[in-house]
This record gives sequence, C-alpha cells and structure tokens, in this order.
Amino acid sequence: MASNKSYISIVKSTGILGGVQLFTILVSIIKNKFVAILLGPEGIGLIGVLSSTTELVKNLITLGLPQSAIRNIAELHTQNNIQAISKSAKIVKSVISFLGLVGLLLTIIIAPVLSYLSFGNLEYTSSFILLSITVLLTAIVAGQNVILQGTRRYVYLAKSALFGSLCGLILSIPLYYAFGTNGIVPSLIISSVVLYLLSSYYIRKVETVEVSLNVKEVIKDAKTMLPFGLSMLVSSYITILASYIIRAYLSWTGGLNEVGLFQAGFAIVEVYFGMIFTAMGTDYYPRLSGVSNDDSKVLEEANSQIEIAYLMIVPLLIAFVLCSSLGIQLLYSDGFLAIENYLAWASIGIFFKVFSSSLGYILFAKQKSKLFITTAIIFNTFFLLNNIISYNCWGITGLGISYATNFVFHLIVLFFMMRKLVAYKLTSNILKIVSVSAILFVASLLIFFYLDFGILYLVLGSFVFFLSLVYSVRELDNRTNILKRLIRK
Repeated sequence: MASNKSYISIVKSTGILGGVQLFTILVSIIKNKFVAILLGPEGIGLIGVLSSTTELVKNLITLGLPQSAIRNIAELHTQNNIQAISKSAKIVKSVISFLGLVGLLLTIIIAPVLSYLSFGNLEYTSSFILLSITVLLTAIVAGQNVILQGTRRYVYLAKSALFGSLCGLILSIPLYYAFGTNGIVPSLIISSVVLYLLSSYYIRKVETVEVSLNVKEVIKDAKTMLPFGLSMLVSSYITILASYIIRAYLSWTGGLNEVGLFQAGFAIVEVYFGMIFTAMGTDYYPRLSGVSNDDSKVLEEANSQIEIAYLMIVPLLIAFVLCSSLGIQLLYSDGFLAIENYLAWASIGIFFKVFSSSLGYILFAKQKSKLFITTAIIFNTFFLLNNIISYNCWGITGLGISYATNFVFHLIVLFFMMRKLVAYKLTSNILKIVSVSAILFVASLLIFFYLDFGILYLVLGSFVFFLSLVYSVRELDNRTNILKRLIRK
C-alpha cells in the first residue's frame, strides 16, 4: 500500500480541483439550461462543432509543447530550482505565444475549408475568421497553465477556472437571449478573452526570477521538448480529429439535431462527470513525472491513484446512472430525453476509464514517443470505426454502447502494455476495491434497465448508493483519516 502521505496528497489536490470542477459544473448546468431553452439541440450542436474545430487548430499549432513542458517544469519543481523554472517558463510562454499567432493566421486562411468540412457549405466562413482570436488566446492560456500545473499552483489554477466559468455564464446568456444562434461566436470569443485575462493575472503570482534569453537559447531549449511534444501533438490531433469526424459525420447524416443530442450526452459524460479525471490529470501527471525514472515509485503512484479514483468516482457514477432522466431534464429539457440510454451505456465506459486513464499517464510520464503514437493510432481508429458502426446500428444509444466498448478495449491494451513496460501487477487492494465497486455499479445498472421509476426503484437505488458511499468513505478514512481531519477542521 502507498504511504499515508501519498493518499492524502491525492485526496487534497483532487478535493481542491474537484471542488472547482463541481462549481464549474453547476455554472455549466445553468448555462446549458439556458442554451437548451433559447437555442435548442441545433444551437448546442453548432457550439459543439465550432468549439471542437477551433480546438483542433489550436492543438495542431502548439505542437504538443504544453503537455511536454509540464514534465520538465515538474522535475525542476521537485528539485526546487527557481532559476531553471524561470528560464523554462519564459521559453514556454515565448514559444506558445508565437505559435498562437501562427494559429490565428492559419485559421483565417483556411476558414472556408473549415466551414465546408464542418457543415458542407461556406456559410460559417466568417464565424471561423472571427474565432481565430480564440485560437491565439487559448494557446497562450494553455502555455500559462503549464507553468501553474508544473509548479503545482493548484489554487491559482482553480481560481482561474472558477472565475472564468462564472464570467462566461454572466456574459454569454444575454448574448444568446438577444441574438440567438448569432450570439454563439461572440460568446466563445468573450469567454476566451476572460480566461486569458485571468490566467495572465495568476501566472504573475508564481515565484520566478528575471532571466535573459536570446532567440538561439529559446530554439535550443524548445527543441529538447519537441520530440515528445510532437508525439503528444500527433496523439492529441488524432483524438480531436476522430471527435471532429464523428460530429461531422452526424452533421452530414443526421443533421445538427443529432449532433446536438450527441453533444449534450457527451458533455454530461466527459465534462460534467469529468471533474475527477480533470483533477486526476492535473495533479497526477506532475507527480508521476517527478518519479518517472523509478519504476517502483511509478507503480506506487499509479496504484494509489487507481484506488482513490475508484473510491471517489463510483458513488457519483451510481447516482449518475440512477438519476440520469432527472439530470437530463435539469441540465437541458424534455427534448433531450433520447440520450438517457446513451448515458447508461456510457457510464460503463467511465467505470473502465478510471483504470485505463491511470495507466495511460505512465506513457506520458516516461515519454515513450513511438509507443505513445502507435497506441493513439490504434485506439482512435478503433474508437472512430466503432462509433460509426454503432451509430448506424442503434442510433444515439449505439454511441453510448461504443463508448463503453471503447474503454474496455482501452483498458485491455494498456494493462498488458504496462505489464511489459513497468512490470505492472494488480494489488490485493485494487482487486478488492474494483470488485466491490463493480458489484454495486452493476446493481445500479440492473435497477435502471429493469425497473420503472417508482417506489421500488427509489428504495433499491437509494440502498445501493448508500452502500457505495459508506464503503468509499470507510476505505478513504482507512488511508487518510479523512473523517478525523474534517472533524478537527
């Protein structure tokens, strides 16, 4: 079992970042409720296509450097080398800002192509030209967040995300109300400006010293981050491209209404339910990077992360399954109830994703470039084909089924890969936690699929959720004394 200190660190960082994610989710609930009412599925679909397209361009032009730089800064932070951190931070900001300008110009130039590929017409060319500013600003924000994440300034990251989501809500809803779908592009631009201003404010709070650099030094140091950065770029680009293709495919074959339904379901699973994964990645990757040369410590960090992640996420997952129809009506409207079965099936994917994501970060930390690209190609090819085939067979529900089978496949491949790479073995603690969690989770799925909503549904569902909550709290307390800490505070 990992040290008590390690477990406490995971719970503490997850608590901070997860708490902010929870607040962000609440803000998103309010925002998407307004969007669903004011714009409907078509508006949500339009937001999804525009956002994913600009994200695709941003990830292309940043060359994967933000993800690669986190490892370098995390290692320097572990050594407490402020001079080296300051130099690396300045290089990251300089390079990413330059690449962001390249992205702005590229988006303007290829705007007609983006419009045609996304919608089958040139109607949205001007929208993509205007959104070029978001490519620049989100690239700069990504570079600045690398520094905050690598130096573990999680409170600053949390505050930036918290205030950004709140400002986005306050500024976006009036635009949607006044201009309908015409307010989408201004809303996306304003949100990116707010995030840039907040990120720029908090990055100045990181302790650094003044360093002087010339162009040759910047290029030389950037080259050291480039090999793995490019592999991250290829992986990220393939993932976003696969996501873009499935949305474009739905747009062409089913229309924006189908895209809107898929976007709504995907947002609930990946965004609303992703607060644990976001917190996990933000803290877990730098921790893993700091011990990446010691396989025994890598295994310790990975196993402790898997344990805590299951204990924190399974009660939420069970509540998510049992309350999905109520959640859809709260988040959106009755017009989105068609995604109810999609969510139930996708929740199975989340259960397996808890394990596979924890293993996947080992590839990041060890910077296995070729292996990383190979797995990205295999996974995303499987995901894309699986999504298209499942959609053609079972519609929107089929996309939920494919989400589940995607992550079963993901876990199987990564498990055997990690056995060879770091001699990974399942511990008795993980086997016990996963087994108990699986039994309780399957019970919630049986209740959802085979019982009508009523007294029996509520009684049995509440019983299963209560059991999962008690089990998780007890196991967390055994590792962190969390109850004693909370009582003392």
